[in-house]
Amino acid sequence: MRLAEGMRLIEAGAADSAAVCFREAIVLDATLADPHYHLALFYRSRGLADSAILELNRVAALQPKAASSYVDLGSACAQANRLDEAAEAFRRGIAALPNEAELHYGLGLALMAQGTQADAVQSLRRATELDTGMVEAQGKLAQALFDLQQWDAALAAYLRAVAMAPKSGEVLRGMGDLYLRMGRPEQAAPAYERAVQAHPDDYRALYGLGNAYNRTGRTEEGMRALKQFERLSAYQSQARTLRQAIDDRPGEPGHVYNLGTLNARHGRTVEAITAFREAVFLDPEMKEARHNLGAAYLLEEMTVEGAQSLRQAAAPDSGSADTRILMSRACRRLGRMAEAEAEARQALAPDRPEALRELGLALIGQGRLEEGRAALRQALAADPKDPVARAVLGER
Repeated sequence: MRLAEGMRLIEAGAADSAAVCFREAIVLDATLADPHYHLALFYRSRGLADSAILELNRVAALQPKAASSYVDLGSACAQANRLDEAAEAFRRGIAALPNEAELHYGLGLALMAQGTQADAVQSLRRATELDTGMVEAQGKLAQALFDLQQWDAALAAYLRAVAMAPKSGEVLRGMGDLYLRMGRPEQAAPAYERAVQAHPDDYRALYGLGNAYNRTGRTEEGMRALKQFERLSAYQSQARTLRQAIDDRPGEPGHVYNLGTLNARHGRTVEAITAFREAVFLDPEMKEARHNLGAAYLLEEMTVEGAQSLRQAAAPDSGSADTRILMSRACRRLGRMAEAEAEARQALAPDRPEALRELGLALIGQGRLEEGRAALRQALAADPKDPVARAVLGER
């Protein structure tokens, strides 16, 4: 009963109350693995690695023949940078279930992280033998062989991995790195090109592509790739810093909001929406997060959601001119022209030609053509480059 109640609370978004139920279920019957498992998930979501690992150890003890018990435990240890314990967890699993490829793969990853590449190769090779379709293990085997400078063996492993997953950006990038290291830039370039095609934000593939182009005399293309690398690597660095801050202080909305702003600035609208929604969840009074969430929704053509978020940002009668302008646009898209006019009028100011533009469009939408055109002419006088005003007025 307490476990079921905890699961219901998880679905309702009440994680803290759910954790209480899981603890009560454990008190009632400590031999049930599920409450320990879900309590571990709660601890991991709160950044409490020690408590999560303790519960996952209990799960493994209660379910010694379930491979997932050891995979979850080993993964939690690895995430907490407790690599010796991660390797030990996977070894325990292998001792109980020697033919589970996922356990050998997990051990191989832990050994790679420890820098023991030769041992990692043995584990990863065994994983590929047990599951010939495990492309992740094949790719990591290639990487470990690369680290050991076993070039021919690494190339053979990469070729197998690419054959298994021809659109895997990580594998293609690794093969590009290998070709470049072997002094074969003419073969590295197409591998990097395919990696970038699979993952346009892979700044490491862009760096390799730029170098490969430069080494084959394609210097203009090389410069373009390296400039894109610089832009993306700067974004990735900032995003990593913010994500680390979020992990360190999971209840702090400011870091989540900043991540949303960073994503929005780089045109990553969907990721921005996710971050701004989380910021609003953590602090429902953060009006700037609601405003930016509404703006991102409008960019994704999610007008109903955008209008709702902007309305909340503007209530009670405290919305900024920027919020009012966006709210006017949302109302106009929804066909609510009178509301669009009212919002635009509240945003009117000498330095807000876009408010005049929205007012003009709302008036035209109500059939008040002369008033609308007059407002658009004022907008164009304030901002002669306004493409929307120019298009509606028929000016080039």
